[in-house]
Amino acid sequence: QILVAPLLESGNSRTCYLPRGRWIDYQNGKVYDGGYHQIKVGEIPCVILVRDGSLIPHVPLAQRTDQIQWDKVELRAYKADAKQCEGLLFKPGDTQIQHIKQ
Repeated sequence: QILVAPLLESGNSRTCYLPRGRWIDYQNGKVYDGGYHQIKVGEIPCVILVRDGSLIPHVPLAQRTDQIQWDKVELRAYKADAKQCEGLLFKPGDTQIQHIKQ
């Protein structure tokens, strides 16, 4: 559900091939269709795209994984054309993966 394309050379953009469907830039919200695109990076020097219709869990910033506040999980919907968003979540102590729809 997430496509990450780090910069491998100097510059502020890179050419990326996106699989079929629509993709949303994680850093600026711009929407791309599948195919080849020259994409500028954002504050994070990396192209980060989320597939249309994805629910991505977010938690407050933590310095170490044992400090993650799992009770404060926020599901962010990335929607361009999708009628419904879906995601998976497995937290410490869970025995099954949660399949979530919004």
